[in-house]
Amino acid sequence: MQKESLRIYNEIVDFITAQPSLEDVANFQLSEENNVYIHALLDANRIRRLTDDEANALAAYDQIEHVMTMLKATARLKQKERRALKAVENTSQ
Repeated sequence: MQKESLRIYNEIVDFITAQPSLEDVANFQLSEENNVYIHALLDANRIRRLTDDEANALAAYDQIEHVMTMLKATARLKQKERRALKAVENTSQ
């Protein structure tokens, strides 16, 4: 795996192992550095054929993005559930 895609994986691993709150998960964004790298790959893909390493890095990012989208959606759902539970608890008091 190319160094750049490892950098993205490491950013996600660092984030998750820091025990983020649901709000942190729901609002997670890749660093500016990694965003610039991904956008450069996407731009390069529009104008030329990517090298194997670049294509592998972009494929790895697609997988990471899918997992993070699922995590964010789940975090938002859990936040809603917690707010609804608190509202019910407040009305029953």
